[in-house]
Amino acid sequence: ALESLKHDPILGHQTGQQLISNVAADIAVENHVLLIGPRGCGKSYVARRAIEKLERPAFSELNEGMPLISEARLSAQGNKEFPRDYFFEPEYQFVKDNKSGELKPEIRPAPLFRSAEFDRESGALLYEERMDGLKKPIFRITRNDGKRNQKTESVNRIVLFLDEINRFNDGVLDSLLLLLEERKAIYRGEEVDVPVTVVATMNPPGYDASARSLSPPLLARFTTTRRLFTAGFPALVKEILSEHLAVLVA
Repeated sequence: ALESLKHDPILGHQTGQQLISNVAADIAVENHVLLIGPRGCGKSYVARRAIEKLERPAFSELNEGMPLISEARLSAQGNKEFPRDYFFEPEYQFVKDNKSGELKPEIRPAPLFRSAEFDRESGALLYEERMDGLKKPIFRITRNDGKRNQKTESVNRIVLFLDEINRFNDGVLDSLLLLLEERKAIYRGEEVDVPVTVVATMNPPGYDASARSLSPPLLARFTTTRRLFTAGFPALVKEILSEHLAVLVA
């Protein structure tokens, strides 16, 4: 029965707590994870729950005693309109002023560097001093501690969740190669270290007209690839739809 079929050598994995724990363990050891499966099998659900699991102090032992910082999590849906360097470079965007209604230009921070520290005058990244000479930006998050006090924490890990990764354009996908291979990014012409782990989902190639393959070099850079099959009724009710059903019943 599908209830007991958590992993099948041919079909792959079924959505459930065991799979979520396995993906969380992959992320904890800094494996880039790719989840492949048809619509409705729970790929995005598994990815999000695995990341959230590592953000809880109770599971910090999986992450060297330090839970992930939820504010350092980045998510993006596959979008062909994103420019090549969307994740790495700042760009100008026009924002409507609430008072005057006029469109005013402002700089959109690069998503991967939104928690990085910058020099106030020059706008340049601030780096840690390292013996190896590599440039590692300083990442910190300032947030309320629940007692109206602000607390600043160092960000040692950024999780980048890319939902439907094969729907991004080729330029964006090519720009991810260096990030996946060496955890580095080109920022304003300089190669810098970024403490990032990538978690991505995609439909199987050929599943529909828009489900294309990733390039072999990009696929090879994912440390762990897990294939999911269509969720059975127990998994659909107990896992994927459980939260929605609870809201409806309440």
